[in-house]
Amino acid sequence: RWHAPATLAISTTPAGAQVLLERYQRDPDGRIERAESRELGVTPLTAVALPPGSYRLSFRAPGRAPVRYPLVTTRGETRQLDLTLPAMAALPVGFLYVPAGRFLYGSAGDEDLRRGFYGTVPLHEVHTDAYLIAAHETTYAEWIAFLDALPGDQQAQRTPQGDGAAFQAAPGLQRLADGTWQISVMVGGERQTVRAGDRVTWTARSSRVTQDWLRLPVTGVRWEDGLAYMDWLDRSGRVPGARYCSEFEWERAARGADGRPFPTGDRIDPDEANFDETYAREVAAMAPDEVGSFPASESPQGLQDAMGNVYEFAAPVRSSGEKVARGGAFYFGALSGRAMNRNVIGPDFRDGTLGLRVCAAAPEKLIIRHPGS
Repeated sequence: RWHAPATLAISTTPAGAQVLLERYQRDPDGRIERAESRELGVTPLTAVALPPGSYRLSFRAPGRAPVRYPLVTTRGETRQLDLTLPAMAALPVGFLYVPAGRFLYGSAGDEDLRRGFYGTVPLHEVHTDAYLIAAHETTYAEWIAFLDALPGDQQAQRTPQGDGAAFQAAPGLQRLADGTWQISVMVGGERQTVRAGDRVTWTARSSRVTQDWLRLPVTGVRWEDGLAYMDWLDRSGRVPGARYCSEFEWERAARGADGRPFPTGDRIDPDEANFDETYAREVAAMAPDEVGSFPASESPQGLQDAMGNVYEFAAPVRSSGEKVARGGAFYFGALSGRAMNRNVIGPDFRDGTLGLRVCAAAPEKLIIRHPGS
């Protein structure tokens, strides 16, 4: 009975989706690797027997968005999965669909560390409804599209600023008279000013030396700036239902279902994400990288840079008055980048290590706006 398999019944709307099963397994170093991969067939499927463990189901159907579903099975359980596969055309470019489901949230480690550092709850099972999440952090290119749509006074108000930073000054963003945008960053103690279309050069680095700054994650924005950005995404129709991710949504997409602290498992190497060890803690080399520069740390759900690069705003689930940053950053150690770590910040906090990622309502949950509504 201890080793009794779980039994799954899997159905999709529409039916006829091809289902791929992958099994996760920890190696002796604590890394979680895909140890098995096999096709299960076409939905609906009945009486799929799986030994207790961590898995990922992937669904593919013509005209439908690819859907990933990490899950943990327990011995002897019987489970019915009913998944909606949204039309590919219903997803904004760059967004992932996360079906309704359950995952492990919080920390299972040392209690003093959980309370005093991570500020989270003991590891336990949580359920979320379906939602959309951006595969990468919001970039300067995406933020500039928002700024270009604003009147002049609002444009100045929402342009990222480097002043008032707590840890790292954010790059200064400026719109020139001809409409070209440029960025000003400190590189090795010297200021480097670069126009759109040119690249920033991190002279102290030996890898990823030049960067397209338009693909860097935007920083130096406040919580209210992010709200204005997502309201614009919604009103413009670019991302209907755009909003901040809740902490549950962020953590589920970042770590999958099995409670792993990093997308890679119990440990992560410096060349797999952008944190302090990535560039040997050399201050002149420590800076954000283009989004998606570390595919080795893609999360089970398909998120890029869920650990490191820049912290990301998330909507709190414990207190509506809190503002929370999740995910670690290039200037901090791996301990800070664990998926369960949450940092409570003030409403006007902004920094060069803090950006944002967008979530949105699932297509089937959208309330369609009509003219005049």
